[in-house]
Amino acid sequence: PGTYQLSRVLRLEGGVRLQDLSLRFEVTGDEPEVRLDLCAPEGSASVSGRLTGQDEWPDDVQVALLPVEGATGTRVVLARDGAFVFEGVPAGSYMVTVTRWDERSGQHLTGASRVEVGEGGRIEVDLVLAAQGR
Repeated sequence: PGTYQLSRVLRLEGGVRLQDLSLRFEVTGDEPEVRLDLCAPEGSASVSGRLTGQDEWPDDVQVALLPVEGATGTRVVLARDGAFVFEGVPAGSYMVTVTRWDERSGQHLTGASRVEVGEGGRIEVDLVLAAQGR
């Protein structure tokens, strides 16, 4: 018996945070039995696209899928040659965002687009990266 906190941080390569999970629960009684089945929300949709605004892209550009309304679970992927894909996305509203430091211009480049994801849908989005403040 007692109060317990179960926490888990899932990570991608390179230490990029994918999703935090925390659950607090209380156990009472002389012979408690506790079973917890925890999993990240999964859906059947995909969100894919390309980064635009430069001729070449390094392979370490992080693209984030952030929940807005009716959606759960932040996801982060690395764009390969400017292309990215999020699979198993639940239905809902999301912001697809990217921010990176451009060595050539000495500025942060950012891009964002809001997407509405339906169950089983296939969304394609191009993110145009531009210097902040432009």
